[in-house]
Amino acid sequence: MYYNFQLAKDLKVTLGPTILATDFVDFNSYAYLSFRDFSTLAFANNFILFPVSGPSAGAAIDWKPGQGALSVRALYAAADPANPSNDGPGVLQSVSSFTNILYPSATAKAGGAPDVNPNITTGDRGLFGSTYQTMAEVEYAPSRAFALRLQYSGGEIFSNRFDVFGVNFELTLAQKFGIFGRYGYGSYNDTENFGDINPNYWMAGIGARDLFTRGALAGIAVGQPFIASEIGDSTQTNFEAFYNYPFSRNIQVTPSIQVIRNAGNQDSNGTIVTGTLRTVFSF
Repeated sequence: MYYNFQLAKDLKVTLGPTILATDFVDFNSYAYLSFRDFSTLAFANNFILFPVSGPSAGAAIDWKPGQGALSVRALYAAADPANPSNDGPGVLQSVSSFTNILYPSATAKAGGAPDVNPNITTGDRGLFGSTYQTMAEVEYAPSRAFALRLQYSGGEIFSNRFDVFGVNFELTLAQKFGIFGRYGYGSYNDTENFGDINPNYWMAGIGARDLFTRGALAGIAVGQPFIASEIGDSTQTNFEAFYNYPFSRNIQVTPSIQVIRNAGNQDSNGTIVTGTLRTVFSF
């Protein structure tokens, strides 16, 4: 729910009470749309770059000077903007899943859970409260075959500072075969059980267009969504393979298989194998 308008020929602006930060930055032709390509969250976006990833209020800009190779994007996203004080639930809908691990009591208290430690603060809320995210991205794309994106994300989670740097690239070879990847390094301060931490993230994969039929897309990727020595033994590794088959211009079917080794960064957890079948109808 947002209003999008062209402020100038090369500058697009978005304002809205309900936006998703991932709708405006961290694009990738091979790994971005979960209904079409990878369903693993850590492959669709740089996992640690978006601690505020749910519905938020804010603004975004997309500037492509002279319609050239360089693009600059920026955004501001505030969690739970409808509650200007620190009372009432709501933040749970806006923060990422890993925030529940880093700040479990604050997350529970923000969600209205009873009997939470009264010394735990969730910080002020509202449009300019202390759970928010700012982000900037510079993209260099001299052609449709190559793109490099440098990223920064910073802000506060329950009044605790975070800063994350990321890189996102894609390279298409022979028009139908591509390689792609993302990397992230960040700092999250004063986490409840782990203190100050510096998590890493990475993913890499290969993709193929028009495989067996025109308009199809296939891909396989591997990555580690959250590498931090303070949390487990940093061994969780995700794999996924998918094949998007267009039955027609209006119907797409995407079978995929996901493998998670050592879930929760615990090597004692073994391996999990799951599969999905996604169908998209468009009219």
